[in-house]
Amino acid sequence: MIRHTFKLIWNRKRRSMLLLGEILLSFVVLFAVAAAIITSVSRYVRPLGFSHENMWVLHIDKPGEWGDGEEDKANVRRVLEQVRSELVTGEDVRQASFVSGNYPYSRSRWTTSFHWDSKTYSASIWLADDQYAEVAGLNVLEGRWFNAEDDAGSRQAIVITRQMRDEVFGKESPLGKIETDPDPGKERERVVVGVVENYRYRGEFEPDKGGFFQRNIVLDTAADIPHELAFTVREGSDARVEERILKRLAQIAPGWNLRIETLVDARREYIRENLLGTGVFVAVAGFLILNVALGLFGVLWQSISRRHGEIGLRRAV
Repeated sequence: MIRHTFKLIWNRKRRSMLLLGEILLSFVVLFAVAAAIITSVSRYVRPLGFSHENMWVLHIDKPGEWGDGEEDKANVRRVLEQVRSELVTGEDVRQASFVSGNYPYSRSRWTTSFHWDSKTYSASIWLADDQYAEVAGLNVLEGRWFNAEDDAGSRQAIVITRQMRDEVFGKESPLGKIETDPDPGKERERVVVGVVENYRYRGEFEPDKGGFFQRNIVLDTAADIPHELAFTVREGSDARVEERILKRLAQIAPGWNLRIETLVDARREYIRENLLGTGVFVAVAGFLILNVALGLFGVLWQSISRRHGEIGLRRAV
């Protein structure tokens, strides 16, 4: 019965061109929805490369400029280091680390160029100090994380991700490799001291992108002045702990704007927004497919009703 029905439609393909177009459009939409869902699920189940459960971020904003002269900037750096020291002396905080603005779930990205073997690669870059591997729970695969050994180095120490190692160096060990930047105006070269697992800082639904961590010590006059301080807290810490921390830090940096963000809340908001966008896309696609299906069944029903005798004769023959 079905074979004869489709044969009738094919024999009248000019009249059924619109119907065939709707069927093709439905297939394309269904394929796009299925591909998007499969891609999202496959990304979601892959490890992020960091731990966010007990990780909070302190946002630091000094009213006005951070400092025009070297003396003003040095004073800002001293206050920031005092804030970090005071933070880790409390019983609520285990470890703290200054990071750049593209911390996990920050919706911020920072890319740069990495030069090796006469080729230029696009890579994400994150600024961090010696404590960030412990704060974020990074998994060091090769070499080491930043430490005091890098203080006397003439080159900037970096730790690359596994994906960047595979893309840039292949099977060759990257440890000790020095970036060959053709730009003569570059101040310092970069040397690879370690490799960590892929770091998908933008969230579960983002694709992997190679990148590297660059050592950035707040008291180093050549380093960038950070605005974010990531730290880990005890299990079960709540708003009361947050209030105690802010009161203590306000005494060290009076007049500064201090705000704490928990990565658990940031992750929840990130997932909610992504699921909402995907849900709207699926709903629109489902409505379109439903309308096409209703139209298809209506046309088939009308064709079968009008040509009942012909279909029966075809089956008999």
